[in-house]
Amino acid sequence: MYSGGPLNVSSVDRWLGIFNDKEKLTKDISSHIFRHTHVSKLAEAGFPLPVISDRVGHENEETTRKIYLHITKKVYKKYDDKIKKFSF
Repeated sequence: MYSGGPLNVSSVDRWLGIFNDKEKLTKDISSHIFRHTHVSKLAEAGFPLPVISDRVGHENEETTRKIYLHITKKVYKKYDDKIKKFSF
């Protein structure tokens, strides 16, 4: 039962494990998925890569780029539409 205090990672992971089992999910999820979501949402919102890298504690931007920055459908569509409308 949640007491209203800070959550710790092991408690969240334990709850997610129970949820995985109960819902019979085909892919296990853990608290780490929220890190990926956070980085993706920051990128979608247009935050610069150095800011995102610093926020997640990476020493360099290339680490962040390689691990986290899969282009999202929303961003792809935005720029695809812009390219289609682009003219000189």
